[in-house]
Amino acid sequence: HFATYYVPNNMAVILAGDFNPDKALKIIKRYFGDLPAGDPAPLVYGKEEEIRTPVEREVWGLESEMVALGYRFEGAGSYQMDTLQLLSMLLSNGTAGLIDLNLNQRQQVLGADAGIWDLADYSMMILEGMPQDGQPLEEVRDRLLEQLAALKQGDFPDWLPQAIVNEMKMAEIRRSENNNSRASAMIDAFINQVPWSDRVHTIDRIASITKEQVMAFANRHFNDNYVIVYKRQGRDDQVLKINKPAITPIPVDRERESAFMQEFKTRTVEPIAPVFVDFERDMQTSRIQEGMPLWYKQNTENQRFSLTYLYEMGSDNDPLLALAGAYQDYLGTADLMPEALKEAFYRIGCSYGLRVYADHVEATLSGLQENMEAGIALFEDWLNNAVVQPEVYAVLVGDILKSRENDKMSQSANFTALSAYGMWGADAPQTRAARMLSAQVLRQMDPQQLVDKISSLASYEHTVWYYGPLAMEDAVQAIASGHRVAETLQPVPEAHVYTEQPTDRNRVLFAHYDARQTYLRMLSKA
Repeated sequence: HFATYYVPNNMAVILAGDFNPDKALKIIKRYFGDLPAGDPAPLVYGKEEEIRTPVEREVWGLESEMVALGYRFEGAGSYQMDTLQLLSMLLSNGTAGLIDLNLNQRQQVLGADAGIWDLADYSMMILEGMPQDGQPLEEVRDRLLEQLAALKQGDFPDWLPQAIVNEMKMAEIRRSENNNSRASAMIDAFINQVPWSDRVHTIDRIASITKEQVMAFANRHFNDNYVIVYKRQGRDDQVLKINKPAITPIPVDRERESAFMQEFKTRTVEPIAPVFVDFERDMQTSRIQEGMPLWYKQNTENQRFSLTYLYEMGSDNDPLLALAGAYQDYLGTADLMPEALKEAFYRIGCSYGLRVYADHVEATLSGLQENMEAGIALFEDWLNNAVVQPEVYAVLVGDILKSRENDKMSQSANFTALSAYGMWGADAPQTRAARMLSAQVLRQMDPQQLVDKISSLASYEHTVWYYGPLAMEDAVQAIASGHRVAETLQPVPEAHVYTEQPTDRNRVLFAHYDARQTYLRMLSKA
């Protein structure tokens, strides 16, 4: 197998980064140039039988329930993938897809998404969903199939495909800024036998796909030809036992050295000089107003901007902040209902989010510079004028409690909690996070209090980060005119300080979980 496939004419050397091409080519030729060519066999795979009726399977385990549907398509090199990529994002793009708005935003399930798994022989479109408390998996299945039915009927806005193309272009810009992403794109094209000229023109081809073509493709390929797997909670009576193989000892003579090792030790290697970020040189600072410094870095590569408001306070400072952040994502404003708000952001190609961590909060907006002013206006309206929806909060509480029950069924979640208890005792961070407020406190909470938590962030001192093509003076002016804050900003509240438990004696802590594998960790405070 190795002699057949691991040969130069079945290999690509892929480089991405800041290097001298001529020098790199000489090095490659030195180490790979004399390898003898082989005769690798082409990829051959058996043709799978067509699926004409749903194939249903059940699996059982102690962890939480979910359902997954899969549709088979041609391989990654097929032009089917163009339409499939567009279809996938029409269903699930994280903001304005059918699954995003109809299921996740409207809290019809605990969580759902869709995506493509592209392989050289066959590819798959996979839809997944997790149930809310008491919700049958069959209902989650029906909700997912309803989104495919909507796709077939063209029940999505006419502007959405073009917005998806714009999002793809933005994603391609972000990938092009990263060496790993550039190299990965070339690797994927190589191993899936996709000509590079086809790969670089993918978005152009997708942009030419019409709504009628999307509907025709969906009606042709999304019918009863799927496999569905129900992951149910419970014990699997079928126990697979694997015999432990014998291990053959390998004697090692550590005094001997191969000719290669001896030659390797005598080589002279050109040292690599590390380059570190110098904040005085690589970053610029300014001030939007008193209590609001700006960290600035100009984007000289493209027209993408990223804007972040960083508050040095989080759930350690206020346990309700994490709950408020989770609730905020489901809310709209007086002018825009939640679904319309997400669509408005997506139409202008802006991504936005509010993330609450233990020690800080990040409110982030990014997109094309030409849309920054419109993006800031939407962003500020959402942060400061969100409209409470009590029924949405009630469902969120149910989802939080269901997620806790799911965690109780997860071995890794149990082990994480046990490790935290071993390190901090009863005053572990997990016990103070908003998600661990008691069920009674969650149910009795006035959701207006949570909305006020987010809008009150504008009254605290914070730092602004800007990365984009604007000159610093223009960035300061644009942010100052759009970012709504109090005239005088107050210091952030004090954070709770956690005290690690002393390790002055040996202790062994157990959390029983009826599984056939063991998690083990040793903690020692120096």
